[in-house]
Amino acid sequence: VVSARDLATPVESLQALVQKASKDGTSTKEQILYTFEEEDVEFGTTFVCTVELLAPGVKISHSGEARENKREAKKSAAQAALRDPEVYRLLPPLLAKAREAQPAKEEATASEDEASDESADSEAESEEKRDNSGPVLSAKDKKKQLAAEQRAKKLAGRKAGKTAKIAEALKAALESSEEEEESEAEEEEQTSEEEEVDSEEEEEEDDSDDGKIDAAALAEKKAVIKVALLAAKKQRPGKRLVEKTNAAAAEAKDNMDKKKHAEKAAFKDINLADKVKDTRKQENFGATKFIKP
Repeated sequence: VVSARDLATPVESLQALVQKASKDGTSTKEQILYTFEEEDVEFGTTFVCTVELLAPGVKISHSGEARENKREAKKSAAQAALRDPEVYRLLPPLLAKAREAQPAKEEATASEDEASDESADSEAESEEKRDNSGPVLSAKDKKKQLAAEQRAKKLAGRKAGKTAKIAEALKAALESSEEEEESEAEEEEQTSEEEEVDSEEEEEEDDSDDGKIDAAALAEKKAVIKVALLAAKKQRPGKRLVEKTNAAAAEAKDNMDKKKHAEKAAFKDINLADKVKDTRKQENFGATKFIKP
């Protein structure tokens, strides 16, 4: 049964196991061999470590799980080897011939393993940084990139402004069309009301001829209806009022043109002698020769 302590430090535990089973009990460099394989995944690169035990009379290998760096991959492979019962069967403890390793050599071996682990970690971190950082840009390239980003932002802002203006224009056009439809509907409603009033007046006149309705009451009712219709027209001017205004403006313009034409024709009929002033006289000194129309 593997203890939790051995699984917490699998590399050191496997090293101690092989060291204990070896003849000299000191060197494990040639007896434990770690190899790494890189695998490209969606979010980066992972490492798979394989450990081989090459003790005298023993040759067995175990592969660990994929990890983000080499140090963790190495631990996973060592844990896989420690969990295999075959390792303990092939590497029995040699109690009779086992020697205690010298402290200095053990410390040197441990320091070498730690240095190799640290170098593997630094290599993995540097590779990750190179992959994530991308190409290094010069100052000139950075300025160009910044200018391109600013131009893209300005262009996006202009497009957004144009889109907003087009939306406002469409909204205004829809509102104006709705107002025109409402004015036409109101005009039709007023026309129908006037027709109803006219029909009512005709019926009332017929009734008055028969002597059923009093003439004074009928006249009063007509006056009230007309006042109400006039007030409604003043409050809600319709299409007819606009047409009347435009017609009046066109008529005034035609009258002005006719008046100017008549004045020019009258001026042409005046004698040249009437147009010319006698500049020799004192009262006409410095005056223009031609009389303006």
